[in-house]
Amino acid sequence: MARHSLLPLIWCLAAAALFGAAAPAAKMLAVQLGPFTLAGLLYLGAALFVQPSAARNPPRRSLEKPRQVVASAARCSRAA
Repeated sequence: MARHSLLPLIWCLAAAALFGAAAPAAKMLAVQLGPFTLAGLLYLGAALFVQPSAARNPPRRSLEKPRQVVASAARCSRAA
């Protein structure tokens, strides 16, 4: 198998390992922190981890009509 075909598998395994490690770490922190603070810290850590990759690889296209997309999302969320 070529190296480039193994790269997605490696990323998936790393993500699964980090996700699995987050639960015991969160359980230890839950004693000291409230649930909203803990959730905020987990989301902040995820954002900081993803930010370098997002900055390096900007979106390939932008939304031509963002108001229509937001309006459609609002209509769908009210329907649900």
